[in-house]
Amino acid sequence: MNDQQKLYDAASEGNVQEIEKLMELNKSNVDIVITSNKSTPLMVACFFGNYEVAKSLLHHGADVNKENNNGDTPLITVCKKKNPTQDDLDIIKMLIKNGAELNKKNKTGVSAKSLIDLEDYPYFNNFLGGKRRKTNKRKTNKRKTNKRKTNKRKRR
Repeated sequence: MNDQQKLYDAASEGNVQEIEKLMELNKSNVDIVITSNKSTPLMVACFFGNYEVAKSLLHHGADVNKENNNGDTPLITVCKKKNPTQDDLDIIKMLIKNGAELNKKNKTGVSAKSLIDLEDYPYFNNFLGGKRRKTNKRKTNKRKTNKRKTNKRKRR
């Protein structure tokens, strides 16, 4: 097994020690793509919710906005998860702090921000301070007060 495959395996298994060893010994390309969909080790770590691995890969210079064949970034990858964990939320925070683009869209027009804005993702939405749309919210009538404009005459 080559070092690139070892890097992918370590990312999916959550093996931080192996990541560190590979980066130290071989100075492996942290953004190497060997899967058919062109996912990076960081995307793999995000998919599996391996926070410590993602942190290590970012420390070694992983590209936080690199895209796979579908145009998904690591942030989109983690935001697509249906049952997020605390590690997933921590990964999102870390990716954003490291410059992940919330509005970057994949090939189908989906961005991490659009996933987070969905009502199905209140966990992520709350972290970003977003406001979910409530479809059953009653509109309140606010009285508008008309203020008289006063004309001030200029003194010459």
